[in-house]
Amino acid sequence: MVWIPGGKFMQGAVEADRMAMKHERPVHPVVVDGFFMDETEVTNAKFKKFVEETEYFTIAERKIDWEVIKRQLPPNTPKPHDSILQPGSLVFKKTKNNLPNLYDYSQWWDWKIGANWKQPYGKGSSIKGKENFPVVHIALEDALAYCKWAGRRLPIEAEGEYAARGGDDKGIFT
Repeated sequence: MVWIPGGKFMQGAVEADRMAMKHERPVHPVVVDGFFMDETEVTNAKFKKFVEETEYFTIAERKIDWEVIKRQLPPNTPKPHDSILQPGSLVFKKTKNNLPNLYDYSQWWDWKIGANWKQPYGKGSSIKGKENFPVVHIALEDALAYCKWAGRRLPIEAEGEYAARGGDDKGIFT
């Protein structure tokens, strides 16, 4: 972990950022206290140790419960076939062309049954040889469980942006 000294910065998207979303504006002054932050992302090796010691299953590995999911959908949404209601995660897909609508996430994400932190591209893929790569397919609940086990916490939004900016209040971060 490294110490990030506290300070004041302008949080939010700068005016020159044409791709910024509404919730990233207006830019506003924020003061953060000093804090510790991991120098790198959590690696597959570190996450594997957590899983082995706690027997934890990530959201992407858990059986899908239709009764839970349908409460999050519009009323009368029909239940998909059981072959589709399988654990998995969204996998990034590189596009062949420019994207006409940056808000249509389906252009660069595919749902893959079996995709999880151990199988990042879906069934049959593996993290072998990628032990020092950042762990992927981790939901907030998974990250919080890891933090609890590791005796850490996630940075709040202001801390994350402050650290990422590295003192630059004028740069565009996309």
